[in-house]
Amino acid sequence: MKNILSLFALLFLINSYNQVEVSPSDVMSKYIEAIGGKEKLEYVESIMMVGNFEIPQAPFKPSVIIKQQNPNKTSLEMSAPEMGTIMKQKFNGETGYMEQMGQNIPLNEDQIKSSKSKKGIFEELYYDSSQLQVDGYTTIGGNELVKIKVDDKTIKYYDVNSGLLERIEETTSVEGNSITTTRKLSDYRDVDGILYPFKTEIINGMQTITIEFEEIKFNESFAESDFN
Repeated sequence: MKNILSLFALLFLINSYNQVEVSPSDVMSKYIEAIGGKEKLEYVESIMMVGNFEIPQAPFKPSVIIKQQNPNKTSLEMSAPEMGTIMKQKFNGETGYMEQMGQNIPLNEDQIKSSKSKKGIFEELYYDSSQLQVDGYTTIGGNELVKIKVDDKTIKYYDVNSGLLERIEETTSVEGNSITTTRKLSDYRDVDGILYPFKTEIINGMQTITIEFEEIKFNESFAESDFN
């Protein structure tokens, strides 16, 4: 028994030592190489994703089209059979809004600041590693993940072995309340030599919404009006 306990202690020390040696720069580099390499990622100026939402207890699956244009323009439009467009969310680089059930809600100051802070389709290309922090390790679904604190509101989880980004936790302020939303990324597939997740699970409190993409295209041409 003593020998077994000693072995466990040794393995723990070795594991702890390896974890201390990992830096944010190492994690970013491994992720970039894992999904296709810096040269391929820098070539991407835009992305279009077409898929379906699965919302608990909803009688239908809304379809969704998401468009992103470097550095930070975004468009999300959700529609449903026989109902047409049921939700829009737009950001043109300076201002934005969410439109739902005929109600137009401008993005608040924090949302605009967060949207403006994004620098490209693949944010890891533009992070200043000196501003990132290793926030510990965790094991989820049998995979060991390293937690990288991007800022006071965002933590990203990368698979230690594969280098892939598996989940993102973002904290936002809504009417004075802090709300943490988790996005789980999976089903990575090759798109023009770049690995991209075709499944996203959005967890907010007790509710989970799943988006499964059917089509993802890089470097599509968009009009300015797509983001207004």
